[in-house]
Amino acid sequence: MTNQIPLAKGTAFLHDREFVIKAYGPDAWQAVVAVMAPVDVETLESIVAIGWYENALLFRVLAATEEALRERDPKIIDTLGRYAAEGDLKRIHRVFLRMANPAVVVEKATAIWGRFFDTGTWRVRRVDRGADASLVGAGVVHDVFCRNLRAYLHRLFELVGAKDVTVRHVACRTRGDAECEYAIRWK
Repeated sequence: MTNQIPLAKGTAFLHDREFVIKAYGPDAWQAVVAVMAPVDVETLESIVAIGWYENALLFRVLAATEEALRERDPKIIDTLGRYAAEGDLKRIHRVFLRMANPAVVVEKATAIWGRFFDTGTWRVRRVDRGADASLVGAGVVHDVFCRNLRAYLHRLFELVGAKDVTVRHVACRTRGDAECEYAIRWK
């Protein structure tokens, strides 16, 4: 029997908490959890990197972070996405940094999606100086996560040496499209 609730790996949650505390201090993280439901806070306090947790909780954490910290950083969701990409590449996926072609990076990065989320797959099509990447079948979508993912992808390509990177979120399930699609271009 498969799990009916889409799940995310604990590392996704830990990146956000780590960044907030590192950048703004423990009081800022307390401001984030102060706007969350007590049951969510209880779960957050017990998260471990290798655990699996409700994907929708990740979206609620992102939304709470944006609510609590948007005055300090109006683009906090982008900041969190960029920080997560840096952490993933520096700690876990250093091999990506050595790859010459950024298109290969997106293919490899999307292939490991299942290590962090138990629903959704990526379809990647290479184009001249870019790639079109579509997230298909994700169990849950939320605008705040789509913005975070766009920033993650942007930083990922910067880290592997792509210049003048742009990432446009050209289709989104939150806007009624069949899947979320990102048009990634570089020079």
